[in-house]
Amino acid sequence: MMRFNSDMRHRGWADYDSGLGFFRPHDATMAGLRATILNMFSLAAEANDPRQFEALNRPIQETLLACLDATLVTADALAPRRGSFDRHRRLIARLDEVAALCGGKPLYSDDLASALGVSVRTLQTAAHAVHGVSLHHYLRLKRLWSVRMQLMSAGNGATIKAAALANGFWHMGEFSKVYKTMFGEMPSETLVNARSFADAALRF
Repeated sequence: MMRFNSDMRHRGWADYDSGLGFFRPHDATMAGLRATILNMFSLAAEANDPRQFEALNRPIQETLLACLDATLVTADALAPRRGSFDRHRRLIARLDEVAALCGGKPLYSDDLASALGVSVRTLQTAAHAVHGVSLHHYLRLKRLWSVRMQLMSAGNGATIKAAALANGFWHMGEFSKVYKTMFGEMPSETLVNARSFADAALRF
């Protein structure tokens, strides 16, 4: 059983103020939620220093919220109103501007919604209306590109883990998987190729 604060309603989760509500999400969605919770507990158990786990609080929270959004936000909640596409397109354009100003910092849905003066639910609806993907998926693509750019310009002292953590990826196995799916190569390959290119440039 999980208990949530009332301010979670701004994410568009189903509201059961009138009583209890039961629903059955898709098996794949529940599997993702269970895996995330298990990974959280595993990471906490393996941490030798509690501060290591505390430092990952925000990225872990964002991953959990992404899974809960996928589980608890209904299709009706994401359905845009008629004639709202231009407004959503402008909102996503503003989101892109704010994200660009963040540089290589992690992108969190709550922070972005606050910066734009809207609810997370509104951002979710806009991302779905404009790009056909969830807000979390859209932000993850941006974070993946940020990691890739850092690895491609990295020096000899750079590490994959540092670049991943700096962009909000805390589970290295899952990060490597989605990175390869996105770019067709492992993060280590990107780093090796970047260093080889830099070494070749120095020789000339």
